[in-house]
Amino acid sequence: AVVAQDIRAIIEPVTREGVDVWLDKDCYEDGETLVIHIKAERDGYLTVYDFTPGGQGTKLFPNPFYPDNRIKGGVEYRIPPAGAPFSIKVDIPSGASAGDEELIWVIVTEKQANLPETGRAPFLAGTAEGLLATQGWWAAAITSFRYGPCEEEPPATTGNKYALLVGVDDYDSLNIPDLLFAVNEISLFDALFQKLGYETKVLTDAQATKGGIKEGIEEWLSKAGAEGTAILVFAGWGLGVEDEDGDEADGQDEVILPADFEPPDEGWITDDELAEWLTDLEVGHIGLILDVPFGGSYCYLYKKGLNSYRLWLPVLPPLSGSPDGMIADLAWRNLLRSDQLVVGMEACHPNEQFWVYEDPEEGLGNWGIFGYYVYRALASGKTNAEKVFNYAQQKVQKLTEKWAERFPDCCPPELECVMHPELDTNGDASDFQF
Repeated sequence: AVVAQDIRAIIEPVTREGVDVWLDKDCYEDGETLVIHIKAERDGYLTVYDFTPGGQGTKLFPNPFYPDNRIKGGVEYRIPPAGAPFSIKVDIPSGASAGDEELIWVIVTEKQANLPETGRAPFLAGTAEGLLATQGWWAAAITSFRYGPCEEEPPATTGNKYALLVGVDDYDSLNIPDLLFAVNEISLFDALFQKLGYETKVLTDAQATKGGIKEGIEEWLSKAGAEGTAILVFAGWGLGVEDEDGDEADGQDEVILPADFEPPDEGWITDDELAEWLTDLEVGHIGLILDVPFGGSYCYLYKKGLNSYRLWLPVLPPLSGSPDGMIADLAWRNLLRSDQLVVGMEACHPNEQFWVYEDPEEGLGNWGIFGYYVYRALASGKTNAEKVFNYAQQKVQKLTEKWAERFPDCCPPELECVMHPELDTNGDASDFQF
């Protein structure tokens, strides 16, 4: 039998940027119903294949029940479509074992393509690749799932759940360029965390001062209690700056900028201050989501074009080396208490460009791309912090690699174009449930 790794090696050459595919989870039991999510950059015709661990390929879509496979670019589709007269059920083949992978391969072509219905992996992939060369524009992508038994997600925290959601687009200082995503992002996180059972407090723009954020942590998040969970989400400007007290492994402090920050350095929140505020909380589980351009720069992709924005603070020294993140600094200096489980995830390092995208999904407006995929992971039912991060990290890195190739001039020369989100904890992130 052809193992899953061999199948992936056969198919991988016929992937091509321009379409994304994902599932609701990464493990399915025999007989479970499966939904495939697809979003292409351009209009075209969609074909979906399934490959078993043994190498057998079958066309799932289009099919006699639903032959219309025309899709529009920029719109998310699900297969089966809502109301379709068919479903897709997992049928674990004879001889397969728990943990074996099944692959989903999606292809979008500019022209209607008569691709084969079934076949072994090498034949089917090779035949399809030959046909695709005649189709003009095309794109292809792969996702996978493993066979159960699946480990059940641990139950979400049963204690009190409080979230402080902070977003700053409009800064008091005229010397700081506005952001274009933070308030929108926070409003959508607010609705989502309420659905997840959290009591929420929102601070945006003029409310999101340094004092207001400190008070929100000390008075609002403290209500979660020793058995509860407290979440801090911050979307706004950030920076990597020179360490002044010698307590940083990378020689740099990371700071976030509240609405009342005044250049060059009045009123920012350092990782030292944030650690002090958090360790004073009598809360058992603390989660941080920082959708922050720590490089002081971001690139904005929108429907009509592309712009870049830079936070110019000439007193700041140039960054050197490979700086770590804000959460890593908290964990490295052991500033967090042993009786707290603290998990933090952040969008990028101070030596990386940050990317903002308009309307990644219909009706959702502007997002920092990391915040968007964290949101989508939580909205899809993922509650384990490690799984939420892994989903977002893979999506962000893949997407920004593509943007870096297409729009290299949008990145300042001193910053890397590709985002590498970071997850850090003082314990085990897989033990943290949102």
